[in-house]
Amino acid sequence: MPYIGNQSATGFSKIPAKQDFTGATGSSLTLNHAVASAEGIDLFINNVRQEPTESYTTDGTTVNLVGYSVAATDDIYVVYNSLAKQTSTHPSNQALQATTGTFSGALSATTGTFSGDLTVDTDTLYVDSTNNRVGIGTSSPSQKLVTKASSTNLEILNTVQNSNGGAGIAAIGFNVSDASTEGDFTQAGIGFVRGVANGGGALAFYNKSDGATGNFTTANERMRIDSGGDILANTTSAGISNSLSTTIETRSVNKSRITVNHSSGGSSNGSYFMQFGYGGNRIGSITQNSTSSVAYNTSSDHRLKENVVADWDATTRLKQLNPVRFNFIADADTTVDGFLAHEVQSVVPEAISGTKDAVDDDGNPEYQGIDQSKLVPLLVKTIQELEARVAALENA
Repeated sequence: MPYIGNQSATGFSKIPAKQDFTGATGSSLTLNHAVASAEGIDLFINNVRQEPTESYTTDGTTVNLVGYSVAATDDIYVVYNSLAKQTSTHPSNQALQATTGTFSGALSATTGTFSGDLTVDTDTLYVDSTNNRVGIGTSSPSQKLVTKASSTNLEILNTVQNSNGGAGIAAIGFNVSDASTEGDFTQAGIGFVRGVANGGGALAFYNKSDGATGNFTTANERMRIDSGGDILANTTSAGISNSLSTTIETRSVNKSRITVNHSSGGSSNGSYFMQFGYGGNRIGSITQNSTSSVAYNTSSDHRLKENVVADWDATTRLKQLNPVRFNFIADADTTVDGFLAHEVQSVVPEAISGTKDAVDDDGNPEYQGIDQSKLVPLLVKTIQELEARVAALENA
């Protein structure tokens, strides 16, 4: 048969116009070819044409008789008027083009172009060609890519089983660079680093250094959350190490802690482990004091102070303090020295936080606290006053 254009590899098959069911029994018949509706065939029983939908219905290749069962002696046959859509295999070296249409079942292709919106099974996949958006599990994506599900929304899988070193990560990359000046490289990423064959691993964060070229690699790891919930910055293991790193451990009893490490190659004095600020100014810090100790600092620069007075009565105020011995209710077997916060508050108010007998909105106690270091100036001034009295007596 002659063709204009490309010849189809296969087409619709020629089928007999009549199918004989003589000898069949029961109220259901099976067609050799599917039909779209009861009107697709004429059914004859003993040469009497039956009325579609009233005497019989169809469902694909099945004919269901209504209120009648045929006997083996009945002369029964059908004449096909129309056929349901058949299958044709499109040549693999030819483009498949359509302005609209619906595919049912699997669609397989090595290449192709869709123009306009694309919908796969209502919400399985939706491509919004107008706004250049893709929805998975939704037909109304509001961003470039939206996934919606009642369980895990998105899984990124890398089948390589790697060690804790980071090879074979499953990662998401980020890039907002100007390709004309910086190169079209993946600048940063978030990845899962598999730890052992049967689970575990870490969620890692990667970021290239300023001025670095190329895509980020596992050498650009800056932080990770490991399988135990520990947060590790600039290191892959928790705890003390000779590195510039910070770790927050949460995984076990008596090991909920923050560790800040300085490497031996840095300064051994004055380096900050932690600092505290208010209104853009530093008001306190914890610094390295040597290779073996730290200092706890609060603001004390003379440029921050006014109305400085050295002539005041410390001894009288010190006598108002009431040192006591006690045990905490939660630790009945341990007796300690100290103060009752509200008693100190009237003498050295800056040493006490909170209010006596305070409760929150739910009636729960809001306990007072004490910073005993704030008592040191009072103690020092009292000692000086005592020393002056002793010297006066000795010189009398």
